[in-house]
Amino acid sequence: MTRSLLLSVAALFLTAIGTRAAEPGSARQALDALPAAYRNGVVWVSADNANPNPAQWYITARNTGRGGGHVNIIVARGRIISERPTLSPRAITRQLSPINLRNVRFNSTDLWKEAGRFAGKRGQSLGSLSLQLQQRGANATPIWSVWCYNQRGSYIGFFSALATTGEIIERR
Repeated sequence: MTRSLLLSVAALFLTAIGTRAAEPGSARQALDALPAAYRNGVVWVSADNANPNPAQWYITARNTGRGGGHVNIIVARGRIISERPTLSPRAITRQLSPINLRNVRFNSTDLWKEAGRFAGKRGQSLGSLSLQLQQRGANATPIWSVWCYNQRGSYIGFFSALATTGEIIERR
């Protein structure tokens, strides 16, 4: 009994160490705010003016609890502030693949750090980001698309990164 109790406590401790808390305002915190009916149906995540995190995250998800229609959700400070049926032609006309949220391990705050290095290599200081997360196919890896702007709002460049590892797969 003592041994199984020790193993249980050790397993719980190791799980707690391995779990990374969602940073306030981050994409991970926004996704964690979603109710169960949306979590397996998220097809699109985006934000503008992230510095390092935006005021609001825009999420499109299939509502698995109410007939499967797509819903636009706005999350601010870890809380849903708007939820309504989507009018987006992209969500209505295309078969968008749900994002495997367990594979999103590279968070928006990680992207901010990477974007700072990206801007620095171009001789600029980072001011803000526009972000988009999607998965192009049922078994594909989720990908972040990142548009970088300087402190005056001028475009610096674009990169995309795997949401699993943060590996940069495209730069422009």
